[in-house]
Amino acid sequence: MLVVDSIWLYAYNYTGKSLYNLTHKVIFALGREDEMYKQIMKLMTKYQEIIAYLFFGVATTIVNFVTYGLLERVINLNYVFSNTIAWVLSVLFAYITNRKYVFYSDERTIKGITKEFISFVSCRLLSGFFDLAVMVVSISILNLNDIVAKVIANVGVVILNYVFSKLFIFRKSGAKR
Repeated sequence: MLVVDSIWLYAYNYTGKSLYNLTHKVIFALGREDEMYKQIMKLMTKYQEIIAYLFFGVATTIVNFVTYGLLERVINLNYVFSNTIAWVLSVLFAYITNRKYVFYSDERTIKGITKEFISFVSCRLLSGFFDLAVMVVSISILNLNDIVAKVIANVGVVILNYVFSKLFIFRKSGAKR
């Protein structure tokens, strides 16, 4: 677990709240403190949540693909079972990273965290069914390569998951639930 926390902490240092500082340092080192710099910093501030979400979305997708690949290609587990196990592990990874590093959940009570986690998993179940449906249709009906099907499914899953997280799961405490 220490290794996983270290990876998340390292990734956090280059996303989220410190992304602004990193960008500032890079642009300053390049000697570009002019109008372009101001525009980049404005965009980074405006879209920092989306940038962090995309970063950790890519990391979650890597967890999903690596797990799927190991189970399906190395262990020769059926693609449906491989995809299901990959989904479970990627959902756990996504919950922790979204909660800590993307949406900065301020929920601290056991009851609140439990409700948040159940909402997260419920929404991920919806996107998980979408993922599985795209996989089955793409592979069994359209005869697509399973990796191509995974890519197609994951594009839709990332979009659905952001909408669910932003609008339903990690709303700020002042927003209606």
